[in-house]
Amino acid sequence: MFDGNVKKLKSLEGREAAQKKRIYTTSRNICSMISFVHNCWDLAAQLENSLTFLACGVSNRVNRFLHYIGLASSNQTANKALKTLGQQAEEKISQKLSTENNKPIAPFLCIDNLDFEQRIHLKSQGKNSKMFHGTWGYIHQINHSLLSSVPPSNLTIDSYLAAMEKIPSLSVSPQMLIPSPEEEKNWILVLKSQIAKVLLQYIAKSADHHTKVPVTPPSIDQISNEPPDLTMLKLMIASDNSAQGISKLLMEIWQHAQMFKACEANESQAPMSKIELRTY
Repeated sequence: MFDGNVKKLKSLEGREAAQKKRIYTTSRNICSMISFVHNCWDLAAQLENSLTFLACGVSNRVNRFLHYIGLASSNQTANKALKTLGQQAEEKISQKLSTENNKPIAPFLCIDNLDFEQRIHLKSQGKNSKMFHGTWGYIHQINHSLLSSVPPSNLTIDSYLAAMEKIPSLSVSPQMLIPSPEEEKNWILVLKSQIAKVLLQYIAKSADHHTKVPVTPPSIDQISNEPPDLTMLKLMIASDNSAQGISKLLMEIWQHAQMFKACEANESQAPMSKIELRTY
């Protein structure tokens, strides 16, 4: 019932505290095991733990122990849940990239390279850790309120081509790339207010109480704090760094979303791709 290390403690109070802790831990584990077996239809916490442990690479031995004491589901249940989540993700991606949404701008595909490792805990001949060169990304659906603020006539391919034709005659001046005097003044006031707030709060006090030192930055036109609509893509094995490689990757994404035939039928609704120049 008690751990053998309890006997090694010299003080009586330490042994009694260790025994009480051991009794409490054992009773809690027994209650957890009984609750796990008795209520097999309410295992959201155990299933969430098993998916987290599976993603973190917890060994089968540790997972079996956690399953034994009722803290996690089995690896078999976790893999089935992962398969179900994958099917739901495919349906969600197909819905996001569907041409039936009738939106003026298709969602953006943002991808980048990612190196990941398949780690083997118990290594043996033929079973070693491996490094993979993969591609990971997400689908970004543009905010509906942002699209509503732009006239629909400016979101067509014709307007895009007309704007691109004006680029050769566009003159770029340094004033277009640097802040305006008003923006510089606003930035200085922000820095001064932050410095004054720290000084008055932690270091010094104002000697003249009749003169108020501004400790809040001036008001500005704030951007929306609404979280973006992002849908994660599955992790894919990257091809070689060539045009053929990126074409295979995009084809795999479209086939994953069951969008290839739809994009062939309506090219104007094909999703836009955002790829870092250093990626391919």
